[in-house]
Amino acid sequence: MAAGLAHELNNPAAAASRATMQLHQIFQTLPSLSNRVYQRKNMTPEQLAYVSNLEYNFTREYTSNKPSSSLHLVDPLAESDKEEQIISWLDTHGIADSWKLAQSLVAAGLDSIHLDNIKNNLPSDSLQDVLSWLNARFSSNVLLNEIEQSMVRISELVKAIKAYSYMDQAPIQEIDIHEGLESTLIILRHKLKRGNITVTRKYDRTLPRISAYGSELNQVWTNIIDNAIDAIGERHGNIWLRTKQENNNIVVEISDDGPGIPQDIQSRMFEQFFTTKGIGKGTGLGLSISYRIVVEMHKGDIRFTSRPGDTRFEIRLPN
Repeated sequence: MAAGLAHELNNPAAAASRATMQLHQIFQTLPSLSNRVYQRKNMTPEQLAYVSNLEYNFTREYTSNKPSSSLHLVDPLAESDKEEQIISWLDTHGIADSWKLAQSLVAAGLDSIHLDNIKNNLPSDSLQDVLSWLNARFSSNVLLNEIEQSMVRISELVKAIKAYSYMDQAPIQEIDIHEGLESTLIILRHKLKRGNITVTRKYDRTLPRISAYGSELNQVWTNIIDNAIDAIGERHGNIWLRTKQENNNIVVEISDDGPGIPQDIQSRMFEQFFTTKGIGKGTGLGLSISYRIVVEMHKGDIRFTSRPGDTRFEIRLPN
């Protein structure tokens, strides 16, 4: 788990570092590019105003429409087609380094119609300078967005780690079961992504908070969900999380569509040091620890049923 978290933290940190280095390079060249555009003697005041408005309008449009890191899915083929069209237009009009300019121009929302309009509103010999300058301005916006999203991701992970461990909080407290389940999913996200696993939540959000050992309960969710991920293996699979109220108990059900637990070993699943995993992959302690946490520490109950395609662990906690 520690290695997975380190990997998850390293990815956005490396992306932010890479973007910062690129920004330094852009900021070193931007003043000279700006001078070459705004100090051109053959541009009328109207044309200079057009360039200034061009930057403002496209920057505002990009900023207002920039994608959410969690919801936005880029179609790489569509993006590639747009870049090829931009490269073709730039090459046709004698613009140098067309392949360098295309990506940021597409990211800013420009197409060949926009480029035609820019060309028609500028002296022909200023087009290269204006497009190079716009490329630098748009690239800086893209890179700043990357840094912002990377920092959001790092903050999200740190917040999840604090919630998962109940850092700086008393051992026993009033907790929301769903918060623990969600922080556990974030902690295990690297394994869920690697396994191409879909998680479906069916939460009863009206459930009351309960007095519990929050950090220990998160160990229970981790052990069971981690076992489900390993059981599903390399194929695409599903995990379902359900919560409900039954009499004076809060019930948490964690199920998966893996191959199931063989009938002849089901009676041993909560035994200490018993494991179905290969050598070096399991200690045989996860479910025995989970049993102790649920039954002995919380006076609850943990049980399971399993058959091929449907393994369900049910945890009952008094409230």
